[in-house]
Parts: sequence; C-alpha cells; structure tokens
Amino acid sequence: MVRLIGTGEGVDQAGGVGDVRLGGRRARPPQLSGGHGVAGKGDEICSAALFLHGGEVIQYHLGGSNKEGLDHSLSKVVIDEARKWGTSMGARWLHLGGGRGAHEDSLFHFKAGFSHARHDFFLWKSILLPQVYERLVGARAGHL
Repeated sequence: MVRLIGTGEGVDQAGGVGDVRLGGRRARPPQLSGGHGVAGKGDEICSAALFLHGGEVIQYHLGGSNKEGLDHSLSKVVIDEARKWGTSMGARWLHLGGGRGAHEDSLFHFKAGFSHARHDFFLWKSILLPQVYERLVGARAGHL
C-alpha cells in the first residue's frame, strides 16, 4: 500500500543574509522557510522533495523518486502535499520550475501538467569568488 509518510518544516529562516545589491539597487532577500515531503510504500521511502517558502511563493527545489515511486506517481502526491502546506503558510503560488536547461523536455511536460500558468525564465550568473572558481575549474579539467 502506498501512503504519504509526511511533510514538515525543515528550517525556520535563512540566517546571515543582509541587504544585497541587484542592478545597482539595494534589496532585502525574503525570509525563507523550508519544508519537505516524503511518500513511500511500507517503510521504504519512494519519493521525496524539498521546498522553499518565501512570501506568497512555494518553490520546488529538488526531488527524486525510485522505481516504486515512479510506478505509483508518488512525486505527484508529494507535490500536492506541498501545495496544501504552502496554502496553510499563506502562499498563493507553487512554482515547480521548468525543464532541464530551460528546455521543454519530459521534466518540463511533467511540471506543466499541474497548471496552464507559464512564466518567463531568467537566469542570473555571477561568480562570487573568482579565485575559488578558477581553482575548481582547473581541478575539474584534470579529471576529464
């Protein structure tokens, strides 16, 4: 028998984040809380996901399912529970994200099945620690 094992809050607030500059303007990041959903069969965890809540938005961060979870579509159960959790937290939107690399692939089509709403995709790329980045790129090149 497949059952929802549970949902719950993981972290209360993001700490240590002060004002940041975006496009020359000062902005304060929203306070975030986190939650998770887990579904399973018997004692086995078959599907799990992490979600972030900030303001009126629940953001699907990452998730995964084993074969049993895929066979029983348990990720849909977990996402629906996140929707209920978000509503109880005052959220109006559950943002699942898009496909891999912003492509309309099978992941995108799975997520698109939850709603007809679509949003523009924006990506912000910034290297915060250039010296560390260069060292990691060099180390990775040595393993290819």
